[in-house]
Amino acid sequence: MASFTRRTAHTRITIPKHLNRPGTREELQRLGRAGTSLTVEHERYSELGARIGWLRAGYLALVAMEGYKIVLDPAMDTVRTQIRECDERRMLTCVADAQEDFPLKIRRVLRVLDPAWHLGWTVQFGPYLVNLPFLGDMTFYERLANNGLSPTVQHTTYEYVGWPTTPTFGLLQNETT
Repeated sequence: MASFTRRTAHTRITIPKHLNRPGTREELQRLGRAGTSLTVEHERYSELGARIGWLRAGYLALVAMEGYKIVLDPAMDTVRTQIRECDERRMLTCVADAQEDFPLKIRRVLRVLDPAWHLGWTVQFGPYLVNLPFLGDMTFYERLANNGLSPTVQHTTYEYVGWPTTPTFGLLQNETT
């Protein structure tokens, strides 16, 4: 690991000792002379990792609003497994892209009312729509996979539920104060 600073024609490379194999800094100093070509490799962007990150955020937002009944529900086992085992795809689809380019600052929890095969929760983070099952719905992700989530071929009706500014855990706002 290294950090790069570039000012006009000069580039400075800083190698933190605690993040690298012993001797990395010294090896780079030995090889890195003025005019030396250096190849830098970056880790590839992980689309799956990003989608699972949105899934985790949506799950936590739903727990903050609806409470521990979400945590205890067996229908969420698939979600929790995918979050925990994030190096491998466990579900075909859980995050869809909105048809419109919503700004990322738009965040909301929505209840899906129609179509019937999509009944459940949708947590929106700008253009990303995280789909989560209603309590006890053990076939939710199977239905999504069979019917698809392409926004160009479907119309979905949502009911706005809100957004958790403070965790209520399923209690009405006046019950938490």
